[in-house]
Amino acid sequence: RVVTCLHGSTACIRKASSQEELLTISGHNGTVHAAVFSREGFHVATASADRTAAIWNARTGERLRTLEGHEGEVYSVAFS
Repeated sequence: RVVTCLHGSTACIRKASSQEELLTISGHNGTVHAAVFSREGFHVATASADRTAAIWNARTGERLRTLEGHEGEVYSVAFS
């Protein structure tokens, strides 16, 4: 699977081999600048112009947590 940022406030998970769209992740109120899978692939983290980062269930698209308190747009995100 591959996760990409689409124009606007969404990210998209696709099957890497066929580019088939598996899931659209939406819920930010600004452009999504970055999206990454967690190491195990169960979660996706996104960074947005709405001054938040979010963690999502990579199978259902459910937002699990919103990371607020940034003073400006969030441009990158990573799991460790």
